[in-house]
Amino acid sequence: MGLYSIGVDLGGTNLRIAAYSREDGLKDVIQLSTRRPNGRDAVIIDLCDAVESLCLRFGGIERCVGIGVATPIPRELPEGRLLNPPNLPGWEDFELRRELERCLKRLVIVENDANLAALAECVLGQGSESTLVLYVC
Repeated sequence: MGLYSIGVDLGGTNLRIAAYSREDGLKDVIQLSTRRPNGRDAVIIDLCDAVESLCLRFGGIERCVGIGVATPIPRELPEGRLLNPPNLPGWEDFELRRELERCLKRLVIVENDANLAALAECVLGQGSESTLVLYVC
């Protein structure tokens, strides 16, 4: 099995975790409801379990070249601290990156969901040389 990466879309309603490789493209996606009423610990457990499940299916964590997480704003980057995301109540000043790295024992990159949507469209989508992504809140 080749190398792959994991991408996570952490939203207030849905949690999507995908494995991708250059050779195969999109390998698999796990889609879950974000269990906000159960608290952020439940969401983190779901997220980490899904990442680990994909890693097991595609050759282990050692073949994973990176884990990126798309999050809503506002946040502090590159620290990956969520400040006061309106669609994730109770996540104020949460050290998301640190908690995920502790759980997964891997480097995690946390970035703006709108920026990553634009990047994905440019790299994987049907966009042209010039792509504009408009993210409406």
